[in-house]
Amino acid sequence: AKGEPGVKGEPGAKGEPGAKGEPGVKGEPGAKGEPGTNGTNGTNGRDGRGLNTGGTTNQILIKNDENDYNTSWSDLKTINGKSLLGVGDLRAEIEAIVLAMHIAL
Repeated sequence: AKGEPGVKGEPGAKGEPGAKGEPGVKGEPGAKGEPGTNGTNGTNGRDGRGLNTGGTTNQILIKNDENDYNTSWSDLKTINGKSLLGVGDLRAEIEAIVLAMHIAL
């Protein structure tokens, strides 16, 4: 004959942790964040050097040497003895003079 069940025993000791599981599936990207606030404006820079002031009608600015900003105003009247004032096609005239001087533009 079968007897009555016995009294429930105490819980056993905690077991060792199991092996590490596989990584889960990558989740969906989150919502786009709000734009940040604009930064403050920087300070203004100092004024550039610019061109020499002055000059008069029929003058051009000439570079005096290889130094930056070393320029002066000069009368635009002749190149190689040819007048540049009142010339109908100034570029053609200058090109003819340059070709005559064997200088390429």
